[in-house]
Amino acid sequence: MKYASRAVVSIVMLSAVCALAAGAILAVSTTLVVAASTRGAWAILAAVAAVAMIAVLGMGLPAARRRQRKPVQGVLITGDEQPLLWVEICIVAEGLHMWPPSELVLAPDASVAASENRTWLGLRPGVRRLQLGEVLLAGLTERQLRAVVAHELCRFWGPSSVGRVLHRGRKIIGRVVDLVGEDSRVGRIVGRYGRMYVAVSDPVIRRHELEADTRSANLVGNGATLAALREVAVLSRGWDAFVDGYLEPAAAAQRRPEDAFASFAQFLEHPMRRAALAEAVGAPAPQPQSRYRSHPSLADRLLAVASLPGDAKRARPGHARAQPHEPDRVIGRVHEWMLP
Repeated sequence: MKYASRAVVSIVMLSAVCALAAGAILAVSTTLVVAASTRGAWAILAAVAAVAMIAVLGMGLPAARRRQRKPVQGVLITGDEQPLLWVEICIVAEGLHMWPPSELVLAPDASVAASENRTWLGLRPGVRRLQLGEVLLAGLTERQLRAVVAHELCRFWGPSSVGRVLHRGRKIIGRVVDLVGEDSRVGRIVGRYGRMYVAVSDPVIRRHELEADTRSANLVGNGATLAALREVAVLSRGWDAFVDGYLEPAAAAQRRPEDAFASFAQFLEHPMRRAALAEAVGAPAPQPQSRYRSHPSLADRLLAVASLPGDAKRARPGHARAQPHEPDRVIGRVHEWMLP
């Protein structure tokens, strides 16, 4: 199936889900109106059903909004306390011709994630939040950090495109499956539909992800983007191994390290550690964590960036950790949040 055909079919499948939900609501509403227009027991049943629906919506919508408003998973960083770090984020956003995030959160992990808690069924924009892992801030250079941030901003808040719409649709279907459970009857139906949707839309969404890498490379340079992709993969794999092998056993024994991030730096300095992590990252993954994850493989991303036309941008030696004011104090706050 060609790319254009896949895009059209994916849009139709996503629209069918919305139409099905709207049709169900319309059918129930029509049934209640018709029943209420009659007299006798049907009118009473319609009134009871209407009151029950209003009560369910009255209790369910606030609960859904509370679930949608994910708590801050880290330390909220304001522009007043860390102006240089915010300047870096704003430089990336300006270079991509988009608005910067409203909030910046430093998290105790090795990931970067953008989110926007929209309200009014997604029609009203919410708080644009960028969550940045402290491990990345400590392990990347300035240009590498810009590359990572640029990719995330492009894939989530970039120009409107079919890939971006389908990417969000995949996330919604994944959430529905998680909500109803894959073992339930509804979950099995939604799961089958989701697998078909993923199979059809996967090339379109993969192109969307690779285009985000391309825009990131155009902003900071091919070399910095390639180095960032490799380093983030190594840091992420290393942090997971460090947490599983050291932090969790220490927490089980009610022990608390004085500085987990300094211990992680020593963990990486162990002879042959980085080589082993890089080899593990390069090995093909046996099975993705979720079929609704959209990131292409690291090899595909590296190949796509390496195939871009050459540029004259050179990587600067500056370290990203030098950007925060009083970095030890900031790291201490993240550490306290992680291990209270």
